[in-house]
Amino acid sequence: MNPENLEPALIAVAVLCWLGYRQTTWRAVSARMWTLPAVLGAVGVLSLSSALTTRPTGLDLVVVASELVVSVGVGALIGAMTSFRAIDPAAAPAPGRAQRRRDRAVAAGATLESRAGWVALTLWVALIVARLVTGALAGAAGAHLAASAGVILLLLAANRAARVLVVTARAGRLARDDAASENRGASLRATAQVA
Repeated sequence: MNPENLEPALIAVAVLCWLGYRQTTWRAVSARMWTLPAVLGAVGVLSLSSALTTRPTGLDLVVVASELVVSVGVGALIGAMTSFRAIDPAAAPAPGRAQRRRDRAVAAGATLESRAGWVALTLWVALIVARLVTGALAGAAGAHLAASAGVILLLLAANRAARVLVVTARAGRLARDDAASENRGASLRATAQVA
């Protein structure tokens, strides 16, 4: 590896470790979940625009499109595998940062936390490894755009966006179901009081 490639590679490994850690910790289900896909997508587009020195080949387009489909599918699967729990503002204070994160979530109106878990993390790591292998093979076959670093950022953005989309949809269904069950309980209590 060239010394000039070492720093971006170390940054990429650090970011991937951080994203992996976030998948296994409880996070509030809120609009802030869209921040990471937006940032990754923006950086990916900027990186790709600087890498676009030649016209993309057909192989570039096929590789990137197929990886995008797989990335979105894995993100949706991870979203479907995500676990939820209610945020209990009255719970015992968590240590330090966790308590500040919970306080911010409650102040923003979040009522649920989500966590993808270890199986989802394994799927995500497999996606990254598959991307690295595909990028190396595409580069060897002459698909230089498909081998660029910007593509992996776009794929991660699409993966995270698909996950967030599924998680927020599931959280909305859970909130509606909870509200409906509370309404049924209130009507049953009112009926019991009348009788």
